[in-house]
Order: sequence, then C-alpha cells, then structure tokens
Amino acid sequence: MIDFCLITVTYNNSNYIQYLIDSIIKSSGNSSFHLFISDNNSTDIDEIKAICLAEDNVTLIASKHNYGFCKGNNIAVSEAVKLDPKYFLFINPDLFLTEDWLENAARIIEDVSLIGVLSGPLLQFDFKSKQATGLIDSLGINITRYGRWFDINQGCRRTDFIADVKPQAVCGALMLLKREVIDALLQADGYVFDERFFMYKEDVDLSLRIKKLGYQILVHHELIAFHCRGWNRKRKEMSFRAKKLSAINDMRVAYKHRLFNLPFALFKFFYVFCVEFFYSK
Repeated sequence: MIDFCLITVTYNNSNYIQYLIDSIIKSSGNSSFHLFISDNNSTDIDEIKAICLAEDNVTLIASKHNYGFCKGNNIAVSEAVKLDPKYFLFINPDLFLTEDWLENAARIIEDVSLIGVLSGPLLQFDFKSKQATGLIDSLGINITRYGRWFDINQGCRRTDFIADVKPQAVCGALMLLKREVIDALLQADGYVFDERFFMYKEDVDLSLRIKKLGYQILVHHELIAFHCRGWNRKRKEMSFRAKKLSAINDMRVAYKHRLFNLPFALFKFFYVFCVEFFYSK
C-alpha cells in the first residue's frame, strides 16, 4: 500500500512538470507517493519523458490521442488503483503544493468525518516572474441563484487569514479523495470523471455526485497551494470551442443535478451559439 497516488493530465505542459514534481516532494514529508502523468498526445512529449526518466516515483502514460481532461484522469485512475493507495490527489500540472501539504491533508481528511473531497485555498501565481500575485484564484466553487457557477473570491486580495469554506464544489486543479470515495464512485457510476464533459464543469459534476453519495466538500484554510492557470484571460480572448464546451457542460450539470438552473444554462447555450459564434467568424 502507498499513501498517495497523484494524477495530473498534461497537454503541452512540459514547462510546469519539474516544478510540480519538486513541490510534491517538498509537500510529502514522511508520506509515500507516486505521480501518474497522463499525457494527451502532447507535442512536447519528449521533454516530459526526459523529466520522468529522472524520477523514481513518476509514471508517464502517453496516449496517442487527446482524450481530454476527464478520460485522461480515468485512464490514470485505472493504473493507480493497482498500487492500492489510501488517497487520490487530482492535481493540475500548473499547480504547486506548499511544504507538508500532503501530510497535513491526510491528517485533516481523517480528523473531519464524511469529507468526500478536500482542497485548499488556491492562490494566483505568475509563472513568468515566479511570484505569487497576492490574489486569490479559488476558495471553491459556488453557484448564483440563477445558475452561474463561479470560483469563490477569485481576483480578491489575499488576507492573512482565510476561513474554511464548504462550497458546492471545488476546483478540479486540486481535489483530494479517499480511496473509499473512489471505490464508491466506481461502484455507483462505473467511472470517476464523466467523460462526456471532456473538460470544463467536470469538477462541478464530480463534486455534486460525491455529495449525493453522502459526503461533504471542504476547502481547508491550512492547505494553501499556488495555481498558474490563465486567470487573467478575458472572455473575448477565449476560443469559441472553449465557450462551446463550457455552455454544453453547463446544460449537462443542470440536467443531471439542478433542473431549476436549466433556463440559465439554455440562455448561455443560445448566446454562445447565436451571438458569440457570429463574432468569432
């Protein structure tokens, strides 16, 4: 048995991988871990292979197709279960853990009963300057009354103290699950991530499915991590494909979990396909 199996899905992310691995090593303390890198046919696969060859506890799963975030994770889960880990950590390649994060997370998830997904405050990190911006990236994910999902306090100035949060969902960049939760998901649905989502809102769907199994969601203030995602990208700079996937998946989430939010999801869908599609030409 191993303590942690970490899974990251990559697509042309080789520049982050060594930083990710170094942060995992610093965060592990006395805990044992193994990192699975599930690559979706990246053009920089040779760089990723070179990094993995230098590490004893890293396995690269190199796919010949871009299967997306969800299937990429599921492929790695099927391999990770063979190591019989206590915990699974789904982590983005552009996310860096703080010192002793894994050990602290194991203590917290065991001390607090019925926690199905554990995460921590994600703080924005500028990879070019290798500095934190001082702003919050996500304290979990909540939803407005009319149905828009949003990252809690994104873009707000970080304060000295961040309270624990019990949100509706947590960002898929950092999700810690006990083995029993993985087993419960596989027994109930036959999968961990719903591959119909490909990417976007898959973290919301997973969080809500776990809550339906009777577990709780927690963002614990001690578990700070740094995230380099493109948080400064304006909507008009997003590709039409990204907007399309997000709109379709909003409808999937509403249909599966929150039918009363379906009107907003439909409005967003028609706005993307009728208005934003026109301006994308």
